[in-house]
Formats: sequence, C-alpha cells, structure tokens
Amino acid sequence: MLLRQSHLSTALLLCSLFLPALLHSSGVASSLALGVGFTAILVLAASVMMRRGAFYLSAAVLMIPFVILVLFAHLWVVNLLVPVDFSRAGESLMLLVLVVVGAGGFADVLADSDPERIKKAVYVSLALLLALGFFGAFHILQPFADKLNEPVFPFSEPSHFSLVLTPLLIFTCASIPSTKMRIFLISAALVDAMLLQSLTLVVSCVGVAILCLRKKYLIMTIMVAVLTLAVSSISLDYYWSRLDLSSSLSNISALVYVQGWQLIGASWESTYGIGRGFQQMGSFGDNLSAAKAIYDLAGMHLNLFEGSFVLSKLLSELGIIGLFLTIGYLVVAFRAAKLLRRVATGRRAADPLLVFAASCIAGYSVELILRGAGYFTPTAFILLSSILIMTRKHARTRERHCRVADSNS
Repeated sequence: MLLRQSHLSTALLLCSLFLPALLHSSGVASSLALGVGFTAILVLAASVMMRRGAFYLSAAVLMIPFVILVLFAHLWVVNLLVPVDFSRAGESLMLLVLVVVGAGGFADVLADSDPERIKKAVYVSLALLLALGFFGAFHILQPFADKLNEPVFPFSEPSHFSLVLTPLLIFTCASIPSTKMRIFLISAALVDAMLLQSLTLVVSCVGVAILCLRKKYLIMTIMVAVLTLAVSSISLDYYWSRLDLSSSLSNISALVYVQGWQLIGASWESTYGIGRGFQQMGSFGDNLSAAKAIYDLAGMHLNLFEGSFVLSKLLSELGIIGLFLTIGYLVVAFRAAKLLRRVATGRRAADPLLVFAASCIAGYSVELILRGAGYFTPTAFILLSSILIMTRKHARTRERHCRVADSNS
C-alpha cells in the first residue's frame, strides 16, 4: 500500500507540473487557469483517497472564509471609487477556492511521501525538461505548433517552460553533492536559454548559480557563460532589446514589462492605493503610453489581463493588500533562500521535502518580478503547498528550540 501511495504521489507531482500546460496547449482547456483548476480537482480527489492525515488540507479549508471575506469586502470598497465586474471576480474566486483546497491536499500528499521518491521525480522531470527545451529550440516534438507561435512541449511558450524548470533546477543543484554536476546542469539550462532566446531562463540560471555554487565556482561559471555568449553565433541584440527600458522602446516584450509597472501607477492613482479589485485587470490601462505603443506594433493589446508579471497584477488589483502579501512572500522567500544556501554549501543536512518547498518558494520570485501568467499557474499551485509545508516546518523547528532552551534553563 505504501509503495502504491509513493508511486501515486510521484504521479501527482508530475501532473501538477505538466498537466495544466498540456491541457492548455492542446486546447482541452481554454486557459492555463482552467488547466490548473482541473489539476487541483485531480490532486484533491487523489489526496482524499490516499491520505493518512489531513493537516494541510484542514488548514487550507479554514483559510477559505477569511479569503472570501477579505476579497469581497475589498471589491465593495473599490466599487465606491470605480466600476467593478463582480461576476468575473466571483467566477475566479470559485477557482481560487478550488486551487487553495487542492494545494492543501497536495501538501498532505507530499508530507506523506517517501522523500527519495520526491527526489527521483524531480530529477527525472528536470532531465525531461532540459531535453524538451532543446527539442523545442529545433522545432522537434511540437504536436501543437499549428496553434501556437513558439511552443516548447507541453508549454505554450518558452517563458512558461522556464518558470516550471526553475524550481526543479534549484532543488537538484541544492540537493546533489557534486559541484561538477551542478555546473553541468546550470550550463545545460543556459544552453536551452540561448537556443530559446529566453531572458527569463537566463535570469533563473544566474539565480540558481548564486544560490547553489561557492564563490570561486560561481565566478568561473559566469565567465564561461559570458565567453559562450561572446563566441556563439546567437545574436545578443535580442537580449539587449529586452533589457532596454528607455522611452524609445521598439521591443514588444520590453514594452509589456514597462506596461506592467504603468498599470500599477494607474491603478494606485485612480484608487488611492486601494487597487482595482480581484481579477479586474483588463478593464483599464489601454490608454497608457506603453499599451498604445504595443497596439501600434502588434495591432492588439497584450497582457492587460495578466499584467506581464505577478507583482503588477497583485499591486494593481489588490493595492495595499497586495503590497503586504508581497512583503510576506519576500520574508518567506528570504528564509527559503537562506535554507537552500546552507544546504548547498553543506552547512545543513538536507530534508528533501523542506528543500523542495524552499525551491518552489524561491523559484517563484522570477514569476513575481519578471514574467508571469496570472494567479493560476502550475508554479503558483505548488507555491501554496510549499508555503504551508515550510510554515509548519519552521513552527516545529522554533518549538523544538524552545523546548531545548527550557530544558537547559
């Protein structure tokens, strides 16, 4: 029974990582959010059947009334200042409830799993993703290429691929003892980044190197990466154009990023920092300078609903509440990064479950600040589970330290 449960937990981890993207790319789900919702149902059903405890699921259920109350109260206040689409917010709120409860169930599944199974599942997933990135760069294994512009199976675009790969790369590089293997994996991810021309993945690789490599190896890896870029035939103009945030922008990706910050400013100005309300992006911002420039270049508005990166959506929609949520996340992410650094440098024994949770939390920072796809993504789903796991682990550690201190006094 335990063996079957362990295999099922591995399958659920793989489903959480890949199934939402597959459902979206294939057209079965009209959006990535619906794919995440379907995955949450699957994970929740499986966790209810196989669980031996339901601590995290119970905690998630207890959170729901508070979340609903806060979001609807916020929408009511916003409606006093600007019009609010309550039907859109209500539909998304039902999905949010499902995802939060599913994340609680998934946390229980991970907590009851064999740690070695988790490690093997992550290692296999990372190897598979690195291979899929290479295939995608050369247009191999693209069953949905007729529907999508730049797919990396099963993802609809390279940035979504990069966001899922990031926590797996962090976990693997923090867990394996071999420095050579860490450098090899980071280098392989950098090759994928160059072939796919993914600035998101380049930033992720730099972050993983900083977290998991000692200083002398970090400097050496950066030098090799710079040398590889210098001698490669891949043009650097693409990357420089994305990094150029001047007023004379002509790159759509850079414009979309600037638009995300402009949306925050427009929202805070019109609502005095309260925000426009949960899932209200898309109802404003088409008159911003970046939005107009995007329309002139692309013939349509882009990313007004998602905000380009999650921080833009959080601050634009939830205002001060979003700011406090961001600060809370950054505190937890700092703890996660500190833990990962200690594990990677051998100063702390590795608990695979805790390292996995910390990797997912730290990896989400790229999605928060650089490139996102809204609230409902595979990485956001696993982030919720990881925060529940890490918060309880941290509380248990503090309780244990207090007991030791009391016994010594």
